[in-house]
Amino acid sequence: MMRYRELLPFLDREPAMLPLVTPLVTAPRLAAELGLGSLRVKDEGCQPSGSLKARPSAVAVARAKELGFATIACASSGNAAISLAAMAAAEELEAVVFVPERIPRPKLAQLQVFGPRVVVVRGPYESAYALCEQACREFGWYNRNCAQDPFLVEGKKTCGLEIGEQTAAEPPDWVAVAVGFAAAAISGMLAIGFLLSWLRHRSVAIFCAYRVVFAILIVLLVASGR
Repeated sequence: MMRYRELLPFLDREPAMLPLVTPLVTAPRLAAELGLGSLRVKDEGCQPSGSLKARPSAVAVARAKELGFATIACASSGNAAISLAAMAAAEELEAVVFVPERIPRPKLAQLQVFGPRVVVVRGPYESAYALCEQACREFGWYNRNCAQDPFLVEGKKTCGLEIGEQTAAEPPDWVAVAVGFAAAAISGMLAIGFLLSWLRHRSVAIFCAYRVVFAILIVLLVASGR
C-alpha cells in the first residue's frame, strides 16, 4: 500500500498491519467457459483478513488513530467487520462491530479471533447499520461505515493501482467488479484509469456488477478515444 504513498497524502505513517500486494491469477478454463480470450483474477483472499476490505480498514484505522480516537466502529455482515477487527487490534484500538443476527457462523468465529466488541443486532444488515450510526454519534466513536468514511475509497483505490501496474504491459479491455455501495468500482476505475494514463496506455472500460446476487448490472465506460 505505501508504495503509493504520494497518492495517499493524508497518511502520516504506514498502518500497523499493512495490506499485501496481491497476485493476478490467470484463469484459462473460466475464460474459455465465458468465451473470453483471457481472464485474470485479482486474488484478494491473500490479505491478512482474507478480503479486499483489509485495504479500506487499514486506512480507516490509521486515520482514526492519527485523529486521536480510542474506538472505531462499523456495521457489517462479515468481511468489513473482520478486517476492521484485525487492523484495530494491530493498532491497539478498540473495535466495536455491529452484525445482523443472520451473520454466517464461520464469519462470526473469524471475527471473534481478533477480540472486538461484537453487537449482534436483531434484524437485517440495515438495522445493524442504523444502530452503529446512532452509537457513533452518541459515544463519539470513529465511524468506519461505508458511505460515511471518505477515506475508505482511498484504501480501495490501491487495489486498482496495483491492477494498473500489474497489467501495464497488457492493459485489460474490461475490469469486472462485484460491489455493494459501488465504492470499490468507483475507486478502482479512477485508480486504474489514472495509472494507465500516466503510463500512456489507452483507457480501459470498467464493467461493474452491482449486487451480483440480484443480477443488476451497471456498466461504467471510460472513453476509449475511438
